[in-house]
Amino acid sequence: MYRLILTGCFSILVSWASAQYTINDPFTRWGVGELTSGDNTSARALGGASLFPSDYNIVNLNSAASYALLKETTFQAGGWVSESKYQPSAGVFRSGQWGEMALGFKQQGSKYGFAMGVNSFSRMGYNFGQDFTVNDSVGGQQLHSGEGGIHQFIFGAARKWSWGQDSAHWVGHQLAVGVNGAFMFGSLGYHRKMDFQNTQTYNSRFDNWVTVQDIRPDFSFQYQFPLFGNTKQKEKTNLWVMSLAGQYTPQFKLNGDQNIYGISYVKYAGVDVTIDTGFVSLNQAGNLLVPQRLQFGGVVSAFLKSGARLDFYGQYTHQDWRKSNTNFALSAYSDLNVAQSTSFGVEFIPLSNERATNAFQLTHFRLGYRTGQDYIKINQESVNVKVYSAGVSIPIRASKTNSSIQLTYQLLDKSTGSGWGMQQSIIGVGFQMSPFERWFVVRKYD
Repeated sequence: MYRLILTGCFSILVSWASAQYTINDPFTRWGVGELTSGDNTSARALGGASLFPSDYNIVNLNSAASYALLKETTFQAGGWVSESKYQPSAGVFRSGQWGEMALGFKQQGSKYGFAMGVNSFSRMGYNFGQDFTVNDSVGGQQLHSGEGGIHQFIFGAARKWSWGQDSAHWVGHQLAVGVNGAFMFGSLGYHRKMDFQNTQTYNSRFDNWVTVQDIRPDFSFQYQFPLFGNTKQKEKTNLWVMSLAGQYTPQFKLNGDQNIYGISYVKYAGVDVTIDTGFVSLNQAGNLLVPQRLQFGGVVSAFLKSGARLDFYGQYTHQDWRKSNTNFALSAYSDLNVAQSTSFGVEFIPLSNERATNAFQLTHFRLGYRTGQDYIKINQESVNVKVYSAGVSIPIRASKTNSSIQLTYQLLDKSTGSGWGMQQSIIGVGFQMSPFERWFVVRKYD
């Protein structure tokens, strides 16, 4: 097993190191970029309800408690592509990237579960400009750009306790608690250029790089219990089950260093040629205070008489960034807001495993909606966020395992009262494999 773990770590880190962020979103200029709650494809389809695994074959890095509820060892990965439109600009931008990669370790029947993986804490990518005029003979264009992101290598463990269960050891009371440790790493690059039309005037460029490395924890729980209905028969029908979950991330400091450059340059054959370095500040230690985050929610599962299953998800997230501060020199790190969101999701499975005879009957159909406000402000105005989503999880029957393909579509809308806005169409693709237990089953052959 240790060889599998080491191989998984190496594969995850190598693959993630080669992934590049190609987003172009002016909203990411402020703060530390766009905050993410993980890029789990199935959670995206449920409006971002990321506390609950929509399938116990899926690794949910946002909730360590869910590791103990995994059915078996599993691997998953995913990515997305998007098309963005902005107001008041008429530009259209297309981008794509890896989402997350994760490995969950679970022996069938065990009370313990473990997982590790890599995803994003924040991402940054923007590029826009505006003309300026000094006098009749001197003018040009001021350009703002940025790139980078803060990533998380997450490792965690969980344990569950069960009581009052039925003969199938599924329906009853289950309490799971878990803890994650996340190694935070990455860099954020903020750039500003002044390109003069007058060739007798030197152009200017200011580069500001912030690099962070630190460790932070988070804690979570999940509690499942039957509400009412039949709990005795092996095939579950006319049964309602509820799960409650919560996740708490304490306030922590992201420590790192900052490098600032001021450069004068001219263009020669389309290339920036440095003439002089005005000022340099290298390896200046600093930190950034990330406020505590609280998430809680619930899901109600209905096992219908027809054999179908309906899940209703709800989740609330709150994080007060007004309490955040930094001693890095960041001009766009000010006037932050309370980040809060409410997510709703519905999932439908046509038939249970006992009755299904084809892939369609085991396909998961998902719809989701999220509303709230971002942690940044623009011109002292809150940024409102709305997300509409849909997705499917298609089982790979030919593999004779619990493997599946995840497909998601999201329509994301950000806006302020004065007309700043963005509408983004996102298509997510992920896959999840659970063949490991079959690989390690010992068989005796004649």
